[in-house]
Amino acid sequence: MHEQGTLWDTELFGFSQAEAVIAPGFRDWMSRSGSRLGEYLAEIQYASEFVEFSKADVRELEKLIVKASSKKAAAVPPLHLLSKIVSRINHTLQLSIPQPTLVIHLTPPKNPFAFDDVTLAHRSVKAWLEAEKSWLEDLCNSARQNVPFELLLLSAALHSGILNQDLAMALHTAILQPDQYIRYSDRLYVDLSLAWRGKPDQEVRRWYPDDGVACLIARLTAANSTAQADLAYPGPEAPVLRRDARAPQRRTEAQKRRGRTFAQGSRGPVQADRAVSCVLKHRL
Repeated sequence: MHEQGTLWDTELFGFSQAEAVIAPGFRDWMSRSGSRLGEYLAEIQYASEFVEFSKADVRELEKLIVKASSKKAAAVPPLHLLSKIVSRINHTLQLSIPQPTLVIHLTPPKNPFAFDDVTLAHRSVKAWLEAEKSWLEDLCNSARQNVPFELLLLSAALHSGILNQDLAMALHTAILQPDQYIRYSDRLYVDLSLAWRGKPDQEVRRWYPDDGVACLIARLTAANSTAQADLAYPGPEAPVLRRDARAPQRRTEAQKRRGRTFAQGSRGPVQADRAVSCVLKHRL
């Protein structure tokens, strides 16, 4: 028997009709799951004592949900429910239970270049690849000294898996603040900070772009503070992307663990024509 007067007896969770159908069974399962977090959530009240939970506790409960499901697809609804419950409880009771994220990986975003018709999918990708090639060649033949962010976004979508709005916005944020998000350790990588249900920084996904996309990233920087067409240093004043002897050499422990910063990892200034030539070398 469950205790009376819990948050489950209120409208706090705002379950949809479909969620309301499975919620009682899910609550009962959590109370018997053997998970410390599951048992706590099953009887949560406004007056519940504060209990600290770690990411390991969340992962344990998520794995138990998957294990109890007949197949991974069947685990998606209860995992969605768990994420919603934790989010509402944290917001209402000012708790800090780590946000479950496994459901994000089990429900990847739809590929915008994919169609049910395979022939149509091939034609679509071919058309976008030709558009990318034409754009790169136009930049090579123009006097423009900037690499537009839109070109980076297109290349990242075509070649490196940036396939939804959340990932695109996280990449944009990283480009504006390269010292915080872009690193170099044998190869360039970007820590994409993703939101969940409007709450920022709920997941950090480490993204390794291919060599062509890395060439474009090496040219982009946070000189502009807007999301306009040109997110790049104008012209030959591009900064040297290597350690500046005049700059402070102090690094935080986090930086030491995560590898060199973008500025420390690159080997010098990359002009637009060099960056585009680099991409063409990898694409053609």
